[in-house]
Amino acid sequence: RFSSTKLIAAGMFVWCLSSLLAALAPSYEVLLVARITIGVGEASFAGLAPAYIDDVAPPAKRTVWLSIFFAATAVGQALGYGVSGAMASALTLRSLRST
Repeated sequence: RFSSTKLIAAGMFVWCLSSLLAALAPSYEVLLVARITIGVGEASFAGLAPAYIDDVAPPAKRTVWLSIFFAATAVGQALGYGVSGAMASALTLRSLRST
């Protein structure tokens, strides 16, 4: 049996490595594989983190810690859409390739 800390760390490592691979992808196929493994890393973290928080948080603070975790997830997703939309409108593919 693996500890949840090691599984969460492994998921974060997979996510980070896959994000780097996606950023440097030389072809569509590599980008597709990187995006799939990003999902694997993110799913492992998102699935295990609430159980880990439940295990380590003091009973009186458990709901606050879980609320912060889930709120941060939603805020991060919303900011991701906003920031990527702003970047897409400010930059074109041609301007990105010329740098």
